[in-house]
Amino acid sequence: MTNRPGLAVKKNRDKIKKTIKELIPPLFLKSYQGYNKKYGFFGDYPSWQDAKNDSTGYDADAIVEKVKQSALLVKSGKAAYERDGVIFKNIEYNWPLLANLLWIASKHNNELNLVDFGGAL
Repeated sequence: MTNRPGLAVKKNRDKIKKTIKELIPPLFLKSYQGYNKKYGFFGDYPSWQDAKNDSTGYDADAIVEKVKQSALLVKSGKAAYERDGVIFKNIEYNWPLLANLLWIASKHNNELNLVDFGGAL
């Protein structure tokens, strides 16, 4: 019988992939699988300033003002919450996400550590 370390490595890698697929909510998995490899920023620019001048972004005055006004409506109690400058009158729960988080917690003694990399103000 010969020692085949490559087989053991492949089995471990497959086991890790399977575990990760079980932990990732289906919504994120589908998003990743459909990820467009062409997404990004392209072009040859002599400087950062030239590239910035040729682009738009979240620092545009209109976007900043819209997000500010939405945040003020939430602060004053006239809206339940805002996301990306869009106001919502009622809280809308993401039931599939919550179900997945509960499922993950159930696999770990009903404990869950979560890091939210949100981008709101």
